[in-house]
Parts: sequence; structure tokens; C-alpha cells
Amino acid sequence: MIDQPRIKLGVTLYSLQDEYVWGKLSLEGCLAELQKMGAEGVELLGDQMIPNSPFPEEGFYDKWRGWLAKYQLIPVCDDIFINMTLYKNRRLTAKEAVATLKAEITHAYQMGFKIVRLVSKTPNEIVLPCLDHAAQHDVQMALEIHAGGSTLTSPGSQEFVEIMTKANSPYIGLVFDMGLFCR
Repeated sequence: MIDQPRIKLGVTLYSLQDEYVWGKLSLEGCLAELQKMGAEGVELLGDQMIPNSPFPEEGFYDKWRGWLAKYQLIPVCDDIFINMTLYKNRRLTAKEAVATLKAEITHAYQMGFKIVRLVSKTPNEIVLPCLDHAAQHDVQMALEIHAGGSTLTSPGSQEFVEIMTKANSPYIGLVFDMGLFCR
């Protein structure tokens, strides 16, 4: 009989964000909890759980890799948020947003992630200017599709799919939140 591939368990740290925010768990504590659950992979909320992300303190990447080894976890996806309203008096310019996304891609690469999950508010026009940077770092940019405002048929998602189709690159894709299938 041929061995069938099995579905592996990966857990998003979104599931532990309350414990993290209320100080019940540190980032390392969250990773320890994933190991207890039997998780093999981890999705990170870097902008919430890493101070100064995507520019963490010196030595952070070594510490991160040590935790992954200690808790036997594989970095799967880095959830990122390009905050276009970072400033009170204006939105980020396209040039600033591209620079921010490139910094996030570099950060994800240094942490061992192969995917950055773009939340639905990421402007589509900044994706293509980051494509070469993503390819150089072997990191795929993937738009999150889920129930609510960012379904596959929503205008922003449709525009992203058009960009993805035209680019025809393995470095632009989609990530489906399983909540999409709830009714």
C-alpha cells in the first residue's frame, strides 16, 4: 500500500493573541503551547508579537530559530499588515507602502517563512513592485480570503486575482481561511 500524505497541523498565533496581549504568554510561551497541542507549523502575527517588527532587536532571529528548534515547529506563514493609516494626518504613499512590504518580506525570510499573508486591506498596487524582492527571498505574497468582506468574489480580491493571473508567478497567491466555508 502506498503511504498517503497526511494533513499536518499548523496553528496561527492569532488563536493565542488574548493570552499574549494580556501577558499570560510570551511569544516563546505561545510556541510552547503549540508544541503541547501537537502542532507542526506556526503562523505568526509579527506586528503584534515582535516589538519593533519588522526591525526586531539585535539577536532576535537567533532567539527565534532557537525557539523553533526547541519546540520542533516549522515557520509556515507570517501574517502582515501594511498600515496605510500609520500617520494621523495622511495615508502612506505608494512608495512608503512598497518599502514597508519589502521590509516585511525580508523580515519573514530572516525568520524562515516562505509565505507572507497579506490582510485584505493591503493595497493591490503595491504587490507587483515587490514581486522581484519576494522572488529573491523565496517568499510568496498571498492574499487572505475569508468570510465577510474579503471573499473570493469581493472587488478587492477579484482585482488581486487579476494581478496574480497576469503576473503568472509562484510568488503571488491566495491563502484560504477555513472560516470561508462556514454558513
